[in-house]
Amino acid sequence: MPKRTIWFGVGATLGASAGIWTKYKIDKKMENSTPLRVGLDAVVRTKNLAKKAIVAVEAGAREAHSTRVRLRSEILGSQNE
Repeated sequence: MPKRTIWFGVGATLGASAGIWTKYKIDKKMENSTPLRVGLDAVVRTKNLAKKAIVAVEAGAREAHSTRVRLRSEILGSQNE
């Protein structure tokens, strides 16, 4: 009989703990799901994406320029020979 009481207590404790943890997680999600918060997060993500795009375009332009210079030098160098 004491085993049942112990296991009942363990189960009740785990169930209550899981309920409290679930409520905490739901409250945390709801806090981050307000329209203002969602809008602010979207703005931040968009700005970060724009910065990454600008860096990528600049890197591509530098690489294109260096490739153009290299190819021109190879072509002009082979014409002179």
